[in-house]
Amino acid sequence: MKKIKQFLTGLFLTGLFTVSNLSFAQGVITNPLKGLTSIPEFVSSLLSFVAQVGAVFAVLALIWVGFLYVQARGNPGAIGKAHTAFKNTIIGIILLLGAQLIASVITGTIGALTR
Repeated sequence: MKKIKQFLTGLFLTGLFTVSNLSFAQGVITNPLKGLTSIPEFVSSLLSFVAQVGAVFAVLALIWVGFLYVQARGNPGAIGKAHTAFKNTIIGIILLLGAQLIASVITGTIGALTR
């Protein structure tokens, strides 16, 4: 475990120094978020990315729940676990969509206030 910590620390420090040297090699710090010039645009693009990744995970979770139902074969305990997994998946999808809705409302409000 100690060797793993030492390796990861060395890797982190090497990467840190490499990135810092590359960033200041030209003397100019460029915007890493090309095309995003305001906080509402950044939040919107970040939210879009999170929603896309979350949608992929939601589909995979629904497929897994379907597999759990098929694998249960009438076993009440296994069907109960599948029901719980399905409920949790639906709650996760609702949270993902709700977070997207709330963030888009906040982003719109911030955009309207800055105009």
